Amino acid sequence: MNIVIGIDIGGTCIKAGLFTENGKRINSAKVLTPQNSTPNVVIALLTELISYLDPTCQASTIGVGIPGVVDDSGQIVKKCLNLKNWIDVPFAHLLQFELNRRVILGNDANLACLGEQWLGCSGQFNSVAFITIGTGIGCGISIDKKIVTGAHERTGGLGHIILYPNGIPCPCGNNGCFEQYVSATAIKRRFGVNPTMLSFLALQNNLKAIECWKTFGRDFGIALITIVQLLDPEAIIIGGGISSACQFFLPEAKTKIHNNLFDNRPNLSILQANLGSEAGFFGAAFLAIKSFLRS
Repeated sequence: MNIVIGIDIGGTCIKAGLFTENGKRINSAKVLTPQNSTPNVVIALLTELISYLDPTCQASTIGVGIPGVVDDSGQIVKKCLNLKNWIDVPFAHLLQFELNRRVILGNDANLACLGEQWLGCSGQFNSVAFITIGTGIGCGISIDKKIVTGAHERTGGLGHIILYPNGIPCPCGNNGCFEQYVSATAIKRRFGVNPTMLSFLALQNNLKAIECWKTFGRDFGIALITIVQLLDPEAIIIGGGISSACQFFLPEAKTKIHNNLFDNRPNLSILQANLGSEAGFFGAAFLAIKSFLRS
């Protein structure tokens, strides 16, 4: 039986798993993303992580999710705003050289969408927008169960659609991008606590924390309206680390949609991902399986 590794590189942490080709998880691990997250530093960390996951070198192929733009060959990171010095980096070749194993890259949101389609809740739908909310916010789009990447491999750039034109400056060069209002980083800046603490306080019925999540939900609702108007999907699936707090912000987001869409979408499903924050490395594993089978 073929064995693969799936890795999801995030702005906050790196998640990885060792899988069989039918989706059985053999082993998994998570480490913090280094503050100095240059390509060489991340490669050194991944080498150690893979050695821990797969000490006997069972896996011949490794799929890696990147929080940025990947070329259509799955070999080069074109741009990545939330990691340092990641522009036109031949990351797959560099990692392959260190490990002597086949490496294939993909955009993290696209892979999360793929992972949830493979083993999560979105397999029942033909058209899905998978929104991942973590350090940043991204969107993977699946039409007829195929990931849509666009002419320049840049579909799903939800985080850099402008929410407030005169708003907070974004590293992309614009002001008021969704990512500056709807992400883990935005929560810390806007409300003064990290998402885990904000969820804890909300569970204790702290009224200020509950209102913070409602504010977050209203802004997120605008993001959902944008997705619905552009794509009219059957389902919107919410994943990433912040998805664990869906109970606090999703009702407000759904209310925003209901009150502001000019026409009703009675069959639209808005769901929390079954795989949660792990969808990315499940999808990376599936990408590795597909690559292995094609080779």
